[in-house]
Amino acid sequence: MARGSGTLFRVKGSRNWHYQFFYGGERYCGSTGKARKDEARDFLEQKKAEVRINGKPVRADLTVGELLRSKLAHDRHNELRDIPSSEGRLENHLLPFFDGVEVAGLTTSNLRALIDEYISLRRKELIAAHEEKLAAGDKLRAKRGLGPKIEKPYSPNGSLNRELSFLRSAWLLEEDDRLPRFPKQVLLTEDNTREGFLTQQQYEKLSLECGKVGTWLAAALELGWAYGWRRGEIFKLKVGQVNFLDGERGSIRLYRTKGKRGMKGLQGRLVVMTKRVRELLASCCAGKSDDDFVLTRPGSKDRIVETRDEWEKACRAAEIVLPTDYGQVEPMFHDLRRSAVNGALGRGVLPSTIMRIGGWGTPAMLERYHILDKKEFEDAAEKLDAEQAKPKKGTVTETVTAKPADVAPLKIEVVESVEKQEEKEKDGWWAHRDLNLEPTDYEFWTRHITQ
Repeated sequence: MARGSGTLFRVKGSRNWHYQFFYGGERYCGSTGKARKDEARDFLEQKKAEVRINGKPVRADLTVGELLRSKLAHDRHNELRDIPSSEGRLENHLLPFFDGVEVAGLTTSNLRALIDEYISLRRKELIAAHEEKLAAGDKLRAKRGLGPKIEKPYSPNGSLNRELSFLRSAWLLEEDDRLPRFPKQVLLTEDNTREGFLTQQQYEKLSLECGKVGTWLAAALELGWAYGWRRGEIFKLKVGQVNFLDGERGSIRLYRTKGKRGMKGLQGRLVVMTKRVRELLASCCAGKSDDDFVLTRPGSKDRIVETRDEWEKACRAAEIVLPTDYGQVEPMFHDLRRSAVNGALGRGVLPSTIMRIGGWGTPAMLERYHILDKKEFEDAAEKLDAEQAKPKKGTVTETVTAKPADVAPLKIEVVESVEKQEEKEKDGWWAHRDLNLEPTDYEFWTRHITQ
């Protein structure tokens, strides 16, 4: 057992297991009254959960719901950006299941059993909700003249992990050591990495179709393609953040947002505009004040929230689909973020510069967005072929014409080999003895002619 988790042992002449653990500098020990070790271990966990400093029991009215509410209050004090999402997870899912569970007498084994039951129930709910959402979405798309959406097979593990992470954080936030140890490895495996990205040819075709929809969509596409910004960062951009007088090209500044370290959009950024970006943003900003949004629909100054219809129509008009391991899928706006990374690395931009422009906090996260193109594998194969085509060291191929003339030319392969012989047999040297080289560099060489 791990250090500090207590000990189980048997006393000579007794069939039952005994326990011992230390808490607050005091020793607790006794008989579990259990002959089976798994039952004795559960008894030990329960005993530890009942004990506090000075040996007093855990507060009887303490529930898991109180721990969850304390975690939410902690997040509000720190002004985290995902408070609405946490409130939804807490009120709709976590509290209805865990609110009445008392911490007193709760063991790690019991807590794991509760978590397993919660996962089983929530998985069924998430799958049913997703199927209902797909059916409603297909009906709405049919009314708008769009076909069924092609997407990756659904997995609820991502949503479940967000809820389980909140529960674990609430458990670890409690400073009282009376709580039993939170179970290990409760998070589920996620396979939600999307690998789609646009090529240069696809981008050019999509740019033409977006321009037909509106200048705002063409500008959004260009910002995503050039800088790899997130959709929310692009459509929240205001005119005051665009400076056309900063140098010859002008610049755009994204402000720093509130949140814990490593959170999306935390870092402030300053980028230089490309000629295409400057041209489109100049058209979008014309006649607007500094507090107005840059990207708006014609005749409106409101921020654009929903763009799925226009984006899907432009992608279908450009006939763009992205190949993946599970089939061909339609492009998402977030695919531009991977496209920007691939394009910048292909042009030789430093990874550190790409991280500052796109807002990636770590090289590992940037590497996750770098999806290798087929051309990169072809380049690797060509380099390997070129390396293998080089003549091997110590091998010389000569062509000698023999007489009479009717005899075909013979190829004689001369192989130079290194052999270790005694010093008296040496008649040649790789290097001069007076040179400052290792003794092994003076090895003897000879020639063998093979016909």
